Amino acid sequence: MYLIDVNSQEREHEAIITFIKILPLLYAYFDVNILGSPLQYHLWKGIDFLKNVEQNNDYNTLPAILKKKYKMYKKITPDLNSFWWYLIEIRENKLNNLTSGEIDIIAGRLKFHSDEFRISEESAKYLVGFEVKCSYFNSEAGSIKSFKDYSQKKDKKNEIQLKIDSMIKTGFNKVALLDIIVNPYSSSNGLRAYFDANNIASNSIEKIKKALEKRVPADSIAGHFVYSEGPVVGGDTTLKNSPSIKLIKPVYENNSIAYRNKLNKKIFEILKEREEKLLQGALKTQFPFALIDCRLCDKIHGLDECDIKDT
Repeated sequence: MYLIDVNSQEREHEAIITFIKILPLLYAYFDVNILGSPLQYHLWKGIDFLKNVEQNNDYNTLPAILKKKYKMYKKITPDLNSFWWYLIEIRENKLNNLTSGEIDIIAGRLKFHSDEFRISEESAKYLVGFEVKCSYFNSEAGSIKSFKDYSQKKDKKNEIQLKIDSMIKTGFNKVALLDIIVNPYSSSNGLRAYFDANNIASNSIEKIKKALEKRVPADSIAGHFVYSEGPVVGGDTTLKNSPSIKLIKPVYENNSIAYRNKLNKKIFEILKEREEKLLQGALKTQFPFALIDCRLCDKIHGLDECDIKDT
């Protein structure tokens, strides 16, 4: 089997959506290595547990072991100001043409006014932009080596570097390349299926590691990481998955601020227009807080909210 770079927007779109849906389970890794925020250990479980105990007013009736658990979550679980929101596949016209081409993923910290439950302008002050590339295994590739080597040739920059440079110039606080590898399902039984799936995911990274290391120049402030799916037969890949994640290159803060204020302002307008939806998700602790620039209805809405059926 050989890894194939995906040119299909549909395949890349599906890979991005799957990644976003599984991201809440990967908070610890991406908070520390990419997003640059404090570790959010057990975040999604902790919020629900605390809410349950406090709404039912039953702390005093809890067994000692659960009282200990409550105190732990109370200490380490941040408030709603610690969640991240995501904008997916935002086209340049929705950003007042501040960018060159669409941005695959934009992430920011969800912030609220202290005096009332409204989204604060701070929600759009710190922005992380992702360029996404997707690859997959093709068992019919024969002896063709199909994975693209995006290494730089003399003075000519490749398409990835040009896109990353554009995002840096636009003013994102951090910029990263995300390589997603879609692997075949593991069909083993029980826990063995998850170990096998993770081995497949890890091996696919190793097969193309040398080519991956050439995609982002060593002197770039942009980061680079690869997410390799480890799907298991018999369920949704957002639930039955044992992925492998590898940081290829660390990400650094961007000091280019020429267009940052305009970018911050436009992103806040997008978030503010969908404030009610974001607040509903926060109150119900529904993850992820994600909006997509839909190609079918030409609107920005939640992941599964398009009224137009794709035929």
